Amino acid sequence: MSAGDPVPVREALAPPVRTLLDVLAQPALARGLALAQWDGVVRTARIAHLLGTLAARLDAEGALDACPASVRAHLAGALLETRHLAAMARIEIDAVVRALAPLDVPLLLVKGAGYLAARLPHAAGRMLRDVDVLVPRARIAAVEQALLAAGWRAEGSLDAYDQRYYRRWSHQIPPLRRAGQPLELDVHHAILPPTGRLRPDHAALLRDSRPAGAGVRVPDPADQVVHAALHLFQDSDCTSRLRELVDVDALVRLHAAREPSFAMQLAARARLHGAERPVGYALAFAAAWLGTPVDEGALRAWRSGPQRRARAWVVRRAALALPPPDPEHGRDRAARAAARWLQARALWLRMPPSLLAYHGAMKAWRALRGQLARRRAARGP
Repeated sequence: MSAGDPVPVREALAPPVRTLLDVLAQPALARGLALAQWDGVVRTARIAHLLGTLAARLDAEGALDACPASVRAHLAGALLETRHLAAMARIEIDAVVRALAPLDVPLLLVKGAGYLAARLPHAAGRMLRDVDVLVPRARIAAVEQALLAAGWRAEGSLDAYDQRYYRRWSHQIPPLRRAGQPLELDVHHAILPPTGRLRPDHAALLRDSRPAGAGVRVPDPADQVVHAALHLFQDSDCTSRLRELVDVDALVRLHAAREPSFAMQLAARARLHGAERPVGYALAFAAAWLGTPVDEGALRAWRSGPQRRARAWVVRRAALALPPPDPEHGRDRAARAAARWLQARALWLRMPPSLLAYHGAMKAWRALRGQLARRRAARGP
Protein backbone atom coordinates (compact mmCIF):
# COMPACT_ATOMS: atom_id res chain seq x y z
CA MET A 1 0.00 0.00 0.00
CA SER A 2 1.50 3.31 -1.06
CA ALA A 3 1.20 6.53 0.88
CA GLY A 4 -1.34 7.82 -1.61
CA ASP A 5 -3.47 4.67 -1.76
CA PRO A 6 -5.18 4.17 1.63
CA VAL A 7 -6.64 0.66 1.28
CA PRO A 8 -6.89 -1.71 4.25
CA VAL A 9 -5.19 -5.07 3.65
CA ARG A 10 -7.14 -8.07 4.93
CA GLU A 11 -4.30 -10.54 4.43
CA ALA A 12 -2.32 -8.86 7.21
CA LEU A 13 -4.89 -9.97 9.80
CA ALA A 14 -4.02 -12.88 12.08
CA PRO A 15 -5.57 -16.20 10.92
CA PRO A 16 -8.07 -16.45 13.85
CA VAL A 17 -9.33 -12.92 13.10
CA ARG A 18 -9.75 -13.69 9.41
CA THR A 19 -11.57 -16.92 10.22
CA LEU A 20 -13.84 -15.14 12.69
CA LEU A 21 -14.75 -12.53 10.07
CA ASP A 22 -15.35 -15.25 7.47
CA VAL A 23 -17.73 -17.15 9.75
CA LEU A 24 -19.57 -13.98 10.77
CA ALA A 25 -20.17 -13.23 7.07
CA GLN A 26 -20.94 -16.86 6.11
CA PRO A 27 -22.01 -18.90 9.16
CA ALA A 28 -22.14 -22.10 7.08
CA LEU A 29 -18.33 -22.07 6.99
CA ALA A 30 -18.37 -23.00 10.68
CA ARG A 31 -19.21 -26.59 9.74
CA GLY A 32 -15.76 -27.06 8.22
CA LEU A 33 -13.64 -25.70 11.06
CA ALA A 34 -11.24 -27.96 12.92
CA LEU A 35 -11.16 -27.89 16.71
CA ALA A 36 -7.80 -26.08 16.68
CA GLN A 37 -9.32 -23.35 14.49
CA TRP A 38 -12.30 -23.09 16.82
CA ASP A 39 -9.95 -22.49 19.74
CA GLY A 40 -8.53 -19.38 18.06
CA VAL A 41 -11.92 -18.17 16.84
CA VAL A 42 -13.68 -18.50 20.22
CA ARG A 43 -10.88 -16.81 22.14
CA THR A 44 -10.59 -14.02 19.57
CA ALA A 45 -14.37 -13.49 19.48
CA ARG A 46 -14.51 -13.31 23.27
CA ILE A 47 -11.76 -10.68 23.43
CA ALA A 48 -13.48 -8.70 20.66
CA HIS A 49 -16.89 -8.88 22.44
CA LEU A 50 -18.23 -10.73 19.40
CA LEU A 51 -18.83 -14.18 20.86
CA GLY A 52 -22.55 -13.51 21.34
CA THR A 53 -22.82 -12.12 17.82
CA LEU A 54 -21.09 -15.21 16.43
CA ALA A 55 -23.41 -17.48 18.43
CA ALA A 56 -26.53 -15.61 17.30
CA ARG A 57 -25.57 -15.81 13.63
CA LEU A 58 -24.76 -19.50 13.86
CA ASP A 59 -28.05 -20.10 15.65
CA ALA A 60 -30.02 -18.17 13.03
CA GLU A 61 -28.47 -20.27 10.27
CA GLY A 62 -29.03 -23.57 12.07
CA ALA A 63 -25.28 -24.12 12.34
CA LEU A 64 -24.95 -23.96 16.12
CA ASP A 65 -25.79 -27.63 16.67
CA ALA A 66 -23.12 -28.62 14.15
CA CYS A 67 -20.35 -27.12 16.30
CA PRO A 68 -18.25 -29.38 18.55
CA ALA A 69 -19.78 -29.81 22.00
CA SER A 70 -16.98 -27.94 23.77
CA VAL A 71 -17.36 -25.01 21.38
CA ARG A 72 -21.14 -25.08 21.59
CA ALA A 73 -20.96 -24.67 25.38
CA HIS A 74 -19.05 -21.38 25.01
CA LEU A 75 -21.39 -20.13 22.30
CA ALA A 76 -24.55 -21.09 24.20
CA GLY A 77 -23.27 -19.34 27.31
CA ALA A 78 -22.56 -16.15 25.38
CA LEU A 79 -26.00 -16.30 23.80
CA LEU A 80 -27.69 -16.61 27.20
CA GLU A 81 -25.68 -13.68 28.56
CA THR A 82 -26.54 -11.40 25.65
CA ARG A 83 -30.23 -12.30 25.86
CA HIS A 84 -30.24 -11.50 29.55
CA LEU A 85 -28.55 -8.13 28.94
CA ALA A 86 -31.01 -7.34 26.13
CA ALA A 87 -33.91 -8.03 28.51
CA MET A 88 -32.33 -5.78 31.13
CA ALA A 89 -31.82 -3.06 28.50
CA ARG A 90 -35.53 -3.18 27.62
CA ILE A 91 -36.40 -2.81 31.31
CA GLU A 92 -34.02 0.15 31.56
CA ILE A 93 -35.45 1.83 28.48
CA ASP A 94 -39.00 1.47 29.82
CA ALA A 95 -37.92 2.96 33.15
CA VAL A 96 -36.26 5.94 31.42
CA VAL A 97 -39.38 6.58 29.35
CA ARG A 98 -41.55 6.59 32.48
CA ALA A 99 -39.16 8.88 34.36
CA LEU A 100 -39.00 11.41 31.52
CA ALA A 101 -42.66 11.27 30.45
CA PRO A 102 -43.61 14.46 32.37
CA LEU A 103 -40.91 16.41 30.53
CA ASP A 104 -42.24 15.60 27.04
CA VAL A 105 -38.65 15.54 25.77
CA PRO A 106 -37.52 13.79 22.55
CA LEU A 107 -35.68 10.61 23.55
CA LEU A 108 -33.34 9.15 20.94
CA LEU A 109 -31.86 5.69 21.52
CA VAL A 110 -28.44 5.33 19.91
CA LYS A 111 -25.91 2.56 19.32
CA GLY A 112 -26.81 -0.81 20.87
CA ALA A 113 -30.00 0.38 22.57
CA GLY A 114 -31.14 1.87 19.26
CA TYR A 115 -30.45 -1.36 17.37
CA LEU A 116 -32.41 -3.26 20.00
CA ALA A 117 -35.39 -0.89 19.98
CA ALA A 118 -35.52 -0.88 16.17
CA ARG A 119 -35.35 -4.69 16.17
CA LEU A 120 -32.41 -4.73 13.79
CA PRO A 121 -31.18 -8.27 13.07
CA HIS A 122 -27.64 -7.65 14.27
CA ALA A 123 -28.90 -6.66 17.73
CA ALA A 124 -29.25 -10.40 18.38
CA GLY A 125 -26.21 -11.56 20.32
CA ARG A 126 -24.72 -8.10 20.67
CA MET A 127 -23.06 -7.72 24.06
CA LEU A 128 -24.56 -4.66 25.76
CA ARG A 129 -22.73 -2.83 28.53
CA ASP A 130 -24.80 0.35 28.65
CA VAL A 131 -27.92 2.08 27.35
CA ASP A 132 -27.16 5.23 25.35
CA VAL A 133 -29.81 7.92 24.99
CA LEU A 134 -29.63 11.35 23.40
CA VAL A 135 -31.76 14.38 24.31
CA PRO A 136 -31.61 18.04 23.22
CA ARG A 137 -28.81 19.92 24.94
CA ALA A 138 -31.25 22.57 26.19
CA ARG A 139 -33.09 19.86 28.16
CA ILE A 140 -30.11 17.95 29.55
CA ALA A 141 -30.26 19.50 33.06
CA ALA A 142 -33.98 18.77 33.43
CA VAL A 143 -33.46 15.22 32.18
CA GLU A 144 -30.67 14.61 34.67
CA GLN A 145 -32.75 15.92 37.57
CA ALA A 146 -35.72 13.75 36.59
CA LEU A 147 -33.54 10.65 36.42
CA LEU A 148 -31.90 11.39 39.79
CA ALA A 149 -35.33 11.87 41.32
CA ALA A 150 -36.41 8.52 39.87
CA GLY A 151 -33.56 6.60 41.48
CA TRP A 152 -30.55 6.80 39.17
CA ARG A 153 -27.23 7.75 40.72
CA ALA A 154 -23.90 8.87 39.28
CA GLU A 155 -21.38 6.08 38.77
CA GLY A 156 -18.19 6.19 40.85
CA SER A 157 -16.78 9.17 42.72
CA LEU A 158 -16.08 12.20 40.56
CA ASP A 159 -13.97 15.07 41.83
CA ALA A 160 -14.54 18.71 40.90
CA TYR A 161 -12.38 18.46 37.77
CA ASP A 162 -14.22 15.38 36.51
CA GLN A 163 -17.55 17.14 37.04
CA ARG A 164 -16.33 20.19 35.15
CA TYR A 165 -15.01 18.01 32.34
CA TYR A 166 -18.40 16.35 31.85
CA ARG A 167 -20.42 19.56 32.22
CA ARG A 168 -18.31 21.81 30.00
CA TRP A 169 -16.37 19.67 27.54
CA SER A 170 -18.06 16.29 27.16
CA HIS A 171 -21.04 15.26 25.06
CA GLN A 172 -22.74 13.53 27.99
CA ILE A 173 -23.41 13.90 31.68
CA PRO A 174 -21.64 11.55 34.13
CA PRO A 175 -22.81 7.94 33.68
CA LEU A 176 -25.79 6.87 35.80
CA ARG A 177 -26.95 3.55 37.22
CA ARG A 178 -29.95 2.26 39.15
CA ALA A 179 -29.54 -0.13 42.06
CA GLY A 180 -29.57 -3.73 40.84
CA GLN A 181 -29.25 -2.79 37.17
CA PRO A 182 -26.18 -4.28 35.43
CA LEU A 183 -26.27 -1.73 32.62
CA GLU A 184 -25.01 1.82 32.83
CA LEU A 185 -27.16 4.66 31.50
CA ASP A 186 -25.28 7.19 29.37
CA VAL A 187 -27.26 10.36 28.68
CA HIS A 188 -25.89 12.36 25.74
CA HIS A 189 -26.71 15.75 24.31
CA ALA A 190 -24.43 15.19 21.29
CA ILE A 191 -22.73 12.30 19.50
CA LEU A 192 -19.31 13.98 19.60
CA PRO A 193 -17.72 16.27 22.19
CA PRO A 194 -18.68 19.93 21.62
CA THR A 195 -14.98 20.82 21.82
CA GLY A 196 -14.12 18.48 18.93
CA ARG A 197 -13.17 19.29 15.35
CA LEU A 198 -16.37 17.85 13.88
CA ARG A 199 -19.76 19.25 14.78
CA PRO A 200 -22.55 16.95 13.52
CA ASP A 201 -25.97 18.48 12.97
CA HIS A 202 -27.77 17.28 16.10
CA ALA A 203 -30.95 19.16 15.25
CA ALA A 204 -31.14 17.17 12.00
CA LEU A 205 -30.30 13.95 13.85
CA LEU A 206 -33.31 14.45 16.13
CA ARG A 207 -35.60 15.91 13.47
CA ASP A 208 -35.11 13.05 11.01
CA SER A 209 -35.21 10.24 13.58
CA ARG A 210 -37.90 7.57 13.45
CA PRO A 211 -40.29 6.21 16.10
CA ALA A 212 -39.30 2.85 17.60
CA GLY A 213 -41.96 2.21 20.21
CA ALA A 214 -43.75 4.18 22.89
CA GLY A 215 -41.78 7.28 23.82
CA VAL A 216 -38.54 6.47 21.99
CA ARG A 217 -37.00 7.17 18.62
CA VAL A 218 -33.94 5.89 16.71
CA PRO A 219 -31.73 7.65 14.15
CA ASP A 220 -32.48 7.66 10.45
CA PRO A 221 -30.84 4.57 8.81
CA ALA A 222 -28.08 6.61 7.17
CA ASP A 223 -27.46 8.45 10.44
CA GLN A 224 -27.02 5.08 12.15
CA VAL A 225 -24.07 4.34 9.86
CA VAL A 226 -22.69 7.87 10.24
CA HIS A 227 -22.87 7.60 14.02
CA ALA A 228 -21.18 4.18 14.05
CA ALA A 229 -18.40 5.55 11.84
CA LEU A 230 -17.96 8.65 14.00
CA HIS A 231 -17.87 6.55 17.14
CA LEU A 232 -15.16 4.36 15.65
CA PHE A 233 -12.91 6.71 13.67
CA GLN A 234 -13.54 10.12 15.26
CA ASP A 235 -14.32 9.51 18.92
CA SER A 236 -12.06 6.58 19.78
CA ASP A 237 -8.50 5.35 19.44
CA CYS A 238 -9.68 2.42 17.26
CA THR A 239 -8.01 -0.09 19.60
CA SER A 240 -9.82 -3.46 19.74
CA ARG A 241 -12.88 -1.98 18.03
CA LEU A 242 -13.66 -4.82 15.65
CA ARG A 243 -17.20 -5.04 17.05
CA GLU A 244 -17.96 -1.51 15.88
CA LEU A 245 -16.75 -2.39 12.38
CA VAL A 246 -19.06 -5.42 12.42
CA ASP A 247 -21.88 -2.99 13.32
CA VAL A 248 -21.05 -0.85 10.27
CA ASP A 249 -21.09 -3.92 8.03
CA ALA A 250 -24.45 -5.11 9.39
CA LEU A 251 -26.05 -1.66 9.10
CA VAL A 252 -24.89 -1.10 5.52
CA ARG A 253 -25.98 -4.57 4.40
CA LEU A 254 -29.41 -4.23 5.99
CA HIS A 255 -30.26 -0.73 4.84
CA ALA A 256 -28.80 -1.16 1.34
CA ALA A 257 -30.95 -4.27 0.89
CA ARG A 258 -34.06 -2.39 2.04
CA GLU A 259 -33.44 0.82 0.08
CA PRO A 260 -31.73 0.82 -3.36
CA SER A 261 -30.75 4.48 -3.02
CA PHE A 262 -29.16 4.00 0.39
CA ALA A 263 -25.62 4.75 -0.85
CA MET A 264 -26.77 8.18 -2.03
CA GLN A 265 -28.61 8.79 1.25
CA LEU A 266 -25.52 7.84 3.25
CA ALA A 267 -23.31 10.16 1.20
CA ALA A 268 -25.77 13.02 1.71
CA ARG A 269 -25.98 12.49 5.48
CA ALA A 270 -22.20 12.21 5.76
CA ARG A 271 -21.88 15.59 4.02
CA LEU A 272 -24.58 17.10 6.24
CA HIS A 273 -22.70 16.06 9.39
CA GLY A 274 -19.24 16.85 8.00
CA ALA A 275 -18.37 13.17 8.43
CA GLU A 276 -17.11 12.18 4.98
CA ARG A 277 -13.67 11.12 6.20
CA PRO A 278 -14.70 8.89 9.14
CA VAL A 279 -17.49 7.36 7.06
CA GLY A 280 -14.91 6.71 4.31
CA TYR A 281 -12.61 4.95 6.77
CA ALA A 282 -15.47 2.81 8.06
CA LEU A 283 -16.65 1.81 4.58
CA ALA A 284 -13.12 1.07 3.36
CA PHE A 285 -12.35 -1.23 6.29
CA ALA A 286 -15.77 -2.90 6.18
CA ALA A 287 -15.42 -3.59 2.46
CA ALA A 288 -11.85 -4.91 2.78
CA TRP A 289 -12.27 -7.02 5.91
CA LEU A 290 -15.93 -8.08 5.81
CA GLY A 291 -16.82 -7.87 2.14
CA THR A 292 -19.44 -5.22 2.82
CA PRO A 293 -21.25 -4.21 -0.42
CA VAL A 294 -20.03 -0.63 -0.53
CA ASP A 295 -20.68 1.83 -3.35
CA GLU A 296 -17.43 1.97 -5.36
CA GLY A 297 -18.05 5.58 -6.30
CA ALA A 298 -18.10 6.54 -2.63
CA LEU A 299 -14.79 4.76 -2.02
CA ARG A 300 -13.16 6.36 -5.07
CA ALA A 301 -14.27 9.80 -3.92
CA TRP A 302 -12.85 9.12 -0.44
CA ARG A 303 -9.52 7.87 -1.79
CA SER A 304 -9.08 10.73 -4.24
CA GLY A 305 -10.02 13.51 -1.82
CA PRO A 306 -7.56 15.88 -0.17
CA GLN A 307 -5.09 14.83 2.56
CA ARG A 308 -4.42 11.41 1.05
CA ARG A 309 -1.22 10.96 3.04
CA ALA A 310 -3.06 11.63 6.30
CA ARG A 311 -5.68 9.03 5.38
CA ALA A 312 -3.00 6.48 4.52
CA TRP A 313 -1.34 7.17 7.90
CA VAL A 314 -4.60 6.46 9.74
CA VAL A 315 -5.35 3.36 7.67
CA ARG A 316 -1.95 1.79 8.34
CA ARG A 317 -2.24 2.30 12.09
CA ALA A 318 -5.93 1.40 12.37
CA ALA A 319 -5.20 -1.86 10.52
CA LEU A 320 -2.85 -2.76 13.38
CA ALA A 321 -4.98 -1.44 16.26
CA LEU A 322 -8.54 -2.42 15.28
CA PRO A 323 -8.21 -6.21 15.63
CA PRO A 324 -8.24 -7.77 19.10
CA PRO A 325 -4.85 -8.70 20.60
CA ASP A 326 -3.48 -12.20 20.20
CA PRO A 327 -4.93 -14.37 23.02
CA GLU A 328 -1.51 -15.85 23.82
CA HIS A 329 0.96 -13.02 23.28
CA GLY A 330 -1.04 -9.79 23.32
CA ARG A 331 -0.11 -7.01 20.92
CA ASP A 332 3.25 -6.84 19.22
CA ARG A 333 5.40 -3.72 19.31
CA ALA A 334 4.02 -2.30 16.04
CA ALA A 335 0.41 -2.69 17.19
CA ARG A 336 1.16 -1.08 20.55
CA ALA A 337 2.86 1.85 18.83
CA ALA A 338 -0.09 2.22 16.45
CA ALA A 339 -2.50 2.25 19.39
CA ARG A 340 -0.51 5.00 21.11
CA TRP A 341 -0.48 7.14 17.97
CA LEU A 342 -4.21 6.68 17.46
CA GLN A 343 -4.88 7.54 21.08
CA ALA A 344 -2.99 10.80 20.57
CA ARG A 345 -4.98 11.40 17.39
CA ALA A 346 -8.27 10.82 19.24
CA LEU A 347 -7.34 13.41 21.87
CA TRP A 348 -6.27 15.87 19.17
CA LEU A 349 -9.65 15.46 17.45
CA ARG A 350 -11.52 15.90 20.74
CA MET A 351 -9.98 19.14 21.97
CA PRO A 352 -8.38 22.35 20.72
CA PRO A 353 -4.64 22.64 21.54
CA SER A 354 -5.07 24.92 24.56
CA LEU A 355 -7.66 22.67 26.19
CA LEU A 356 -5.65 19.57 25.32
CA ALA A 357 -2.56 21.03 27.02
CA TYR A 358 -4.59 21.98 30.10
CA HIS A 359 -6.29 18.58 30.26
CA GLY A 360 -2.96 16.77 29.87
CA ALA A 361 -1.38 18.84 32.63
CA MET A 362 -4.31 18.15 34.96
CA LYS A 363 -4.14 14.40 34.29
CA ALA A 364 -0.40 14.39 34.98
CA TRP A 365 -0.86 16.40 38.18
CA ARG A 366 -3.64 14.14 39.45
CA ALA A 367 -1.58 11.03 38.66
CA LEU A 368 1.38 12.47 40.57
CA ARG A 369 -0.85 13.46 43.48
CA GLY A 370 -2.26 9.93 43.59
CA GLN A 371 1.22 8.40 43.64
CA LEU A 372 2.27 10.66 46.52
CA ALA A 373 -0.87 9.78 48.46
CA ARG A 374 -0.23 6.04 48.00
CA ARG A 375 3.35 6.43 49.16
CA ARG A 376 2.27 8.29 52.28
CA ALA A 377 -0.33 5.61 52.99
CA ALA A 378 2.29 2.87 52.53
CA ARG A 379 4.64 4.52 55.04
CA GLY A 380 1.85 4.59 57.62
CA PRO A 381 1.33 7.06 60.46
